[in-house]
Amino acid sequence: MTKLEGGPANGKTLMLKRSPRFLRVTEDDGQFDALDDQLDTPKITEKLFAYEIVGDIVRGFIDFGGKQKKESGFYAIATYKFIEPQPSDSEMRITILWDLYRKTREQRERDPQL
Repeated sequence: MTKLEGGPANGKTLMLKRSPRFLRVTEDDGQFDALDDQLDTPKITEKLFAYEIVGDIVRGFIDFGGKQKKESGFYAIATYKFIEPQPSDSEMRITILWDLYRKTREQRERDPQL
């Protein structure tokens, strides 16, 4: 289970197969999800929020059994923290801008003078 801290999704947990360093969390009609797959794109109706992983990532196998057997598999167990300030909506909505945002954040951490 992936736990979210802070922001609109505070206290929510999601079942994600991947755990990227930066995660776009979506909200649509009160339901939260995440764009954890590299090919995921947001729906026009979804609100987007950015979170960053904190701590270690653990992978665990969950066997659902029965009719949900096909959902069984390895899931990430991680915690994400709400990013402040948030990137712009277009930075989160447009894949190439999201990639640029992530890479820029990582570069600034390696070299704070950038």
